[in-house]
Amino acid sequence: MATYYPKKDYLVSLVANYKFNETSGTVCLDSKGTYNGTYMGTTNVTDISQGISNTYRTFNGINDYIAFNNQIIPIGKKSIKFKIKTTTTSSSFIINNSGGATANYGFLLGINNSEGDGKVAVNISKSTSGSYNLILISNKTVCDGNWHTVLFTWDGTTSTNSAKLYIDDLINEDVAGTPLVTETINASYNLFVGKTGNPSSPYYFFNGSLDEIEIYNEVIEFTANKYIIQDKNNNLYTLNKSNLVQAPLQTLDESNFIDNGFTDINLITKNLLLSKFENLEEIKLLVYTDDLEKNKCEMIYNCEFFRPIDKLKKNSDICNILFKEV
Repeated sequence: MATYYPKKDYLVSLVANYKFNETSGTVCLDSKGTYNGTYMGTTNVTDISQGISNTYRTFNGINDYIAFNNQIIPIGKKSIKFKIKTTTTSSSFIINNSGGATANYGFLLGINNSEGDGKVAVNISKSTSGSYNLILISNKTVCDGNWHTVLFTWDGTTSTNSAKLYIDDLINEDVAGTPLVTETINASYNLFVGKTGNPSSPYYFFNGSLDEIEIYNEVIEFTANKYIIQDKNNNLYTLNKSNLVQAPLQTLDESNFIDNGFTDINLITKNLLLSKFENLEEIKLLVYTDDLEKNKCEMIYNCEFFRPIDKLKKNSDICNILFKEV
């Protein structure tokens, strides 16, 4: 599975983060410290070999779930990211505060069983009976017994394809859609993980494992690349917020790129470079990437179009006879 890095630090936009590191007790800790939940059943599993965090949570599909005392998922702009492992393709609710009904308000992400293939489904309700604000069904299935990363983002608008669902590939969406209306009203229920929030059956219990649920009030974006800048003397530089600083390590290896490299090349402007270097002729942008076809990257900054007519206008009144605006 490819490695992806957040394009920037989204900590200020993080609403809640559930790492499932608890090995005892019934408190589901929010690492942000705001919205703790309660484990109703579920089992803690420690498995370092999975290549994810050391612990995760399993749900039995019968009566296991996590309950919360708040809706938690933001209205409007939002991102929800988590890891999932399951083999069960039956319809189930994973993250939900709408109860799944069109007549309610709120959000639902679960497993869709309409075709028996265990795809991921997202429904957003707008309190209109018989009509969802948004329906997304993934092209990929996640019910193969392997770990998958799921990411849903919506910028809160009704712009074309403003809602996106990603499966494993966090750069290219698996499916996108256009909500009918913006959100202005809070969800009908508090948040539930592993079942519906609706107190009436069916409860749509989830059977499988979950890890690292992250909820944001912003659209989060990822890149597969990490960058470091090298000067003419082979010194290495990285970004510290909006400033260029020497990298803590001066070695060109994987660890240095991953630990100290930056991801958002849009922050690299000509003025920023000139504030650090006298000239830019031998400044290099180095990239660490999983893309084996990538052999060149470029810095493009503050470009202004130049047209001969603009130069002539300053020196000759005759230019408007010789050139016509296009």
